[in-house]
Amino acid sequence: MITGDFTADEIRRLATLINCLSLIGGELLAQRTGLLKTGYANLAKFKNENKGLLEEVHSLALKHNAVSALRLSEDLAQGATDAIQILDLARRCLLASVFLSHCIATSGKEPSFAVAEDVAAERSLH
Repeated sequence: MITGDFTADEIRRLATLINCLSLIGGELLAQRTGLLKTGYANLAKFKNENKGLLEEVHSLALKHNAVSALRLSEDLAQGATDAIQILDLARRCLLASVFLSHCIATSGKEPSFAVAEDVAAERSLH
């Protein structure tokens, strides 16, 4: 069992990270560059605004031999040059998303994704 004690806000931010990684992984496989660029931009924004949270889930991932979203984000920034690298990055996006989902599910809190409209507009990604 993962022992991350995440606040409701951190759970919402983890859900955003899951969304980014899922989008990137799917678009890598589909080879659609338009949405892929958006996914990369959203991930870069997330990474810049949530360094502490990324480091916390990185530590948890290392502890549980899971794919680290932090390390994956660094590798995604390097890009893929061939089909094998694309498949590996897509696989890691899926595995990191599964791990982050598990972190949310075992946090002991009921996630609430209701956000005020002005906060949602402020937090919106591309």
